[in-house]
Amino acid sequence: MPKNCVGLSGDLTLDHLEAQRYKAERERIPGGETMVRKTNLLWVLLLACTACAPQTPGATQGRDTERPRAGTVKHVNAAMMGEPTSLVARFNSTQISLPGAGTLEQLVNGTMLEVEGTGKLQPQIADAVPTLDNGLWKLLPDGRMETSWRIRPGARWHDGTPLTADDFVFALTVDRDPEIPVLRPPWYSYVDAATAPDPQTVTLSWNRTYVDADRSFTNRYVTPLPRHLLEDTYLADRGRFLTLPYWNQEFVGSGPFKLRQYVPGTSIQLQAADTYALGRPKIDEIEVRFVLELNALMTNILAGAVELTLGRGFSVEQALQLRDQWHEGKVEYGPRSWVVNHPQFINPGTPIVTTSSFGGP
Repeated sequence: MPKNCVGLSGDLTLDHLEAQRYKAERERIPGGETMVRKTNLLWVLLLACTACAPQTPGATQGRDTERPRAGTVKHVNAAMMGEPTSLVARFNSTQISLPGAGTLEQLVNGTMLEVEGTGKLQPQIADAVPTLDNGLWKLLPDGRMETSWRIRPGARWHDGTPLTADDFVFALTVDRDPEIPVLRPPWYSYVDAATAPDPQTVTLSWNRTYVDADRSFTNRYVTPLPRHLLEDTYLADRGRFLTLPYWNQEFVGSGPFKLRQYVPGTSIQLQAADTYALGRPKIDEIEVRFVLELNALMTNILAGAVELTLGRGFSVEQALQLRDQWHEGKVEYGPRSWVVNHPQFINPGTPIVTTSSFGGP
């Protein structure tokens, strides 16, 4: 993907959009918003494993060895529409669906598996995707299940502390706590227990079958929390837990980039992390600017001050304008739908489905 890139999210091709351009009243086309696609941002531009430098076990936050030599810095200027209160997206009190919050977390906080652009799971901190074939996904005779994930050797937090199974168990414990305000997916009620049989293994015991169990520890649901930094406050004062400076200005994550500086109301500056489980990214620095007004964001893009956008925000017309005027960059179209179908949670006994109104029993 080119360095300068904005992606278009919608259900139409750009050729079709061009034909729609001069429709009466210049209608807004549903689903026509722009965003940087996760697969491009994390799996191609930043984190392609074959492009990563070898991991340096034991590297700690702030070491001079992590700074690139003068004149060799690879820097990207990015922007997102809004400012998060937490770099862990699910605890962002500003807006649950803040554009770009999930993508920003992917930069600073890794988890077991990533979902690439095609929907396929890829190992990140885990060494494998749970499947029936590899024995990490077990169907039990009584209808229950077990799924397990094994952490890659040498995985560490940005402060150099080893990342262990207890960090994932702790994260799920926090998420399921009714005193913690977080959006909980329905499948949480399907989990009887989260355990750590050893420091490298996390196991979920399910009270029923669940088709997406292998996606439990992905960016969409559960990312790890550093137990060594957060557990004492969580146990002593839940009311203060989400107000800790950890969530923003003192954030310590497990992702490819670590926090260098958080300037409230302005930007976040990130630095490549030698502690990352897949190896140090080839991009050295990313600055994510908080832009609250869309016209200002477009002006910054056309002026060359912003090379990458995180999250949705643009209409189809604005994307076409950027495509025509942004000669140094590229507007990229990524088919996407806001309608999500979760067949596991559909009730087949719903009257409207079973009655004769559709010509059947």
